[in-house]
Amino acid sequence: MGQSGFPGSDKQSVATHCIRITSLALLACGLCAGQPPLYLKTRPPPETLPSLDSGLVFPTRLGDTRSHLLVQFTEAPQPGALEELARRGVKLLEYVPRYGFMVSADDSTSLEGLDLARAERLRPEDKLSPLLAESAAPGTFVVEFHRDVENTQAREVVRRNRLATREHPDLLPNQLLVDGTWEDAARLAQWDEVVYVFPASEALRAGEKVYACSGAATVYGLTGQITALYGDGWDGPGKGPAQLGYFFGSLASALPRASVQTEILRSWAEWSKYVAVTFSPVSDANQARTIAVLFALGAHGDGYPFDGPGKVLAHTFYPAPPNPEPIAGDMHFDDSENWGIGQGVDVFSVALHETGHALGLGHSDQPTSVMYPYYKLYTGLTADDIAAIRMLYAPAGTPPVTPPVTPPVTPTAPTLAITSPTTGSTYTSTTASVTLAGTAHHADGIGRVTWVNARGGSGVASGTLAWITGLIGLQSGQNQIAVTATAMSGGAASRSLLVNYSAPTTAPKDTVAPKLVIQSPAVTSVSTSASAATLSGTASDNVGVTEVTWADSIGNGGPALGTAWWTAGPIALRVGTNTITIRARDAAGNVAWRSVVFTRR
Repeated sequence: MGQSGFPGSDKQSVATHCIRITSLALLACGLCAGQPPLYLKTRPPPETLPSLDSGLVFPTRLGDTRSHLLVQFTEAPQPGALEELARRGVKLLEYVPRYGFMVSADDSTSLEGLDLARAERLRPEDKLSPLLAESAAPGTFVVEFHRDVENTQAREVVRRNRLATREHPDLLPNQLLVDGTWEDAARLAQWDEVVYVFPASEALRAGEKVYACSGAATVYGLTGQITALYGDGWDGPGKGPAQLGYFFGSLASALPRASVQTEILRSWAEWSKYVAVTFSPVSDANQARTIAVLFALGAHGDGYPFDGPGKVLAHTFYPAPPNPEPIAGDMHFDDSENWGIGQGVDVFSVALHETGHALGLGHSDQPTSVMYPYYKLYTGLTADDIAAIRMLYAPAGTPPVTPPVTPPVTPTAPTLAITSPTTGSTYTSTTASVTLAGTAHHADGIGRVTWVNARGGSGVASGTLAWITGLIGLQSGQNQIAVTATAMSGGAASRSLLVNYSAPTTAPKDTVAPKLVIQSPAVTSVSTSASAATLSGTASDNVGVTEVTWADSIGNGGPALGTAWWTAGPIALRVGTNTITIRARDAAGNVAWRSVVFTRR
């Protein structure tokens, strides 16, 4: 392919390509004038950020019908706006502060009628790390592709530019190591599939073992290498001091708790050497402006499940806003990793990097920086890290600002409605079970919808904006069923339905046991080095399941979360053999059980 920037070589194919992509590219001309700051590394500081050019940009690309775009909303996007993008076939790939998204869309897609400040293709110069221009000598750089670009497609882009890749097993899935010059990187930046190119570290070039950070987390998705900062930091606009709380939850099971706490506190103290950010213990993990630290296994309730040993070590949520409290700033570590002190997967080094995200920093392009996307052993911050954090906060020693005393803000409650089997407050059932359905809405999004029957049984509904419970078992007489919707920002609303049920006096006794399935783990015998286990699955019954419980082989036990879809754990494991039994019970007392044997090494 030639270097004209078009996927064809003759004038006719170029003209056809221009016509096909005009419907998307020209959208920027008629969009809102008041644009919020956009935090890209290759752009001026947010205070002076100009609008991206609205002229047509024609990238080279493998396909001929779908493009990658940067879209930005004028304010925090509501769930309905994101759902409308999906309805139009637009795929969200990663979040770009503030209120922006890297997306892919068909060239014929219309974005009219959406509250967008911009919708444009990145220019080639937006994709090149400023550090690459410092040397035109041959070297190695990392090419980051959009998250929906398959590895085979990424390699084809490199091949068409007659460049060589270096294989490395620890690279992030959407990145390749490429040998070349600055001019080679500039040619790659002309491709639609490429989102950013930055220098490779010596460890990557040498093929050494590295651990990757996939980017800081937000409620809208992960951020990429192109992001410089998240926003204004905890201190708000300008460079001021910040006072943060911290709360330690479950910590690394293989290390002494006190040692882990010491290493994390030491990592925070390193940042406090250079900026006026202080950390103080609090008694509530859900308190505002609090960094909650948690070591967990697999899915742990935040939408970013851990993937087991040797892969993602940790993730951290950027500050508020727009990340909502109480998850803003929280740092989560994968407890399945082989954590160490001063060696291996070093607690201090990983915490030092993740704290940068908790304070509002993106990934650095400087390979020696703590905030480079591939961890290594650190003893402290580098000049690059110090300069970056001082873009957000005042230097250390700046007197703290005493905030005015304001009454606590009570989170707003969602709207919640039960629409089936009735919209009224009472319902008479002719069967021994009932299914409820309805709707819920909140500007910050709905976290989950749960239900509880006062006569026994509870569970988590399927869906949020439109939700439905499984079969809820009924006792003869009155059954008060309460449904609760909880917003992402913490507000909750409840609605109740009184269900009357009269069991037939001549009906035969229910002798059918529930059907119980353990979906995770998918085997009945597990060998592990983990200190805890979490089980999940389903339970159903011809009438309805009233409870699901767990018990281990030494007498510990308790209720699982939910019934139709249930989760039990984390459950502590002793060294040696642990038999964990799950039981499902229906309203008639029938019980089904399944067991899994965990052998902890």
